[in-house]
Amino acid sequence: MTLQELMRWVEKLSSIEKRQLIEKITAEMASESAEVNQPRPSLWGICADLGQAPSAEDIDKTRREAWGDFTA
Repeated sequence: MTLQELMRWVEKLSSIEKRQLIEKITAEMASESAEVNQPRPSLWGICADLGQAPSAEDIDKTRREAWGDFTA
């Protein structure tokens, strides 16, 4: 249904039915916007349970161990 078809249908409604339609649509939009506006967790918060990040020395050591036996 296009917007124009919907508007023609709405024009046929009584004043009470129009008010009821507006109230219903307003309530739906309010609940949808409440869902959309929920704050998203920060990336730092998402990773908090992973513990402390490895140090640069740990990363270098792991790289040496992984690539130590690699020959080109």
